[in-house]
Formats: sequence, structure tokens, C-alpha cells
Amino acid sequence: ASIEAAARGMRMVNFLKAPGARAPKLAAVERVAEWIVDIGSETRGTPETLDAERKRLRDEVLPAWTHMGVSPSLVDELPPLPSVMRRGDLGAWNLVVDDDDFTAVDWETAHRGGFPVWDLLYFLTDALAHLEGASRDDGRDEFARALFRGEQRSSPVLFRWVRRGVEALSLPADAVGPIATLCWLSVGLAHVRRGETARAIRPGAEVQIPPAERIAPLWMADPLLGPSWDRWKTGRSGAA
Repeated sequence: ASIEAAARGMRMVNFLKAPGARAPKLAAVERVAEWIVDIGSETRGTPETLDAERKRLRDEVLPAWTHMGVSPSLVDELPPLPSVMRRGDLGAWNLVVDDDDFTAVDWETAHRGGFPVWDLLYFLTDALAHLEGASRDDGRDEFARALFRGEQRSSPVLFRWVRRGVEALSLPADAVGPIATLCWLSVGLAHVRRGETARAIRPGAEVQIPPAERIAPLWMADPLLGPSWDRWKTGRSGAA
């Protein structure tokens, strides 16, 4: 356990869910998004620093999803990409806001050599759900699907920040869909690791699967998402 005295204010998740005007809540979300993009630019590493993460994805993540049509060569087909410092687990619950300031807490998952824009996708998917009143766990994965399809009010916000992140790191446009896919496939296995740890301590223990970890199957099943996802380029709607 730890006691933190440096972060003053309200957890962002509570701030976004509280009654009040949308504009200041959106402004707080965008400040964090800008910080994530800046951190990516400032910690940009050479493609070789992604070797360990590429190996983990190739050996541990992709085999778990081939039954859903995931190509086992998805990682190998990626062009050289810069690494970034990845905060990891950057949901609105791990941010504290105080007027125009914010603090990210719980840094135990942070590491260098992370994939670009993963933090951005993870954070915005969570924060925008709370901003739009989709805070219930049931249905949050469906909210995310619609968000990335361009069907939510906040979809243009997501797309604009993805473009900012891509431009800041000069990422190849064709690599963004595969990068996002690998993000959700990796996140989608987190509960498996938690379950193994829990059952090692208490046999038979069960773990919950939070909304972000339920996105992967929807992502792979939707023809507008998956490795070919390109809605972020123009922000056009995926609605019929």
C-alpha cells in the first residue's frame, strides 16, 4: 500500500462523471492527451528499442488471437517504428485533476521501449466514455467500438488526437491500424495474467474483465476496425 500526498484534487474519473458543463471536462481530457503526445516526442527512441516488445507480442499475444483471424505475422509486417516511454494503465482513475493541473499516479507499469500511441488510445477510450455518460461497465466495450467507428459525439476528438500523435512521431499512416490492433490484443490478455497471479495465491480465484480488456474481440470482428482501421485519417462516420 502507498499513501500519496503530492497529488491534490479529484480523480479524473469522478470529475468527468460529476454534474457540470462539458467544456471544462473536455478541456481536462485534452490537456492529458497533449501531455501524452509530448511525452512520446520527448522519449522517442530508435526502432531497436522496440525489439523486446515486438518479441513479446509475437510470442505471447498473437498466438492467443489467431482463432479470430489475427495474422501471426502482424508484428513482423510493421515497418520500423520509434519507441516511447509508455505509462501503461493510464485510465481516468489514475489521474487527479485540480483546476487546470493534473497528476498521473500509480507508475508501476511505466517502462521505456513501449509502442507509440498506445497510451493515447487507452486513455481517450476510457476518459471519453465517462465524458459522454457511458460509465457503466456493461456496454463500455460497445461504446469504444462506436467511438472508433466515428459514431460517437467524441469520435472527432479521438481522431484529432490520433492524428496529432501520428504527426508528432512521423508514424506511417498504414501502420496505425496494426498498432491500434496490437494495443487492444495486448490489453485483452491482461486479465489472464491477473488470473494466473491470483490463482497462485488462492486456487480457484476468479478475476473480472474490465471494459478495456473486452474490446479486442469486437475490434477484430468489426469490418471497420481491425488492422485496416483508418477512420482516424478523415474522421468520417462509420454509420450507414
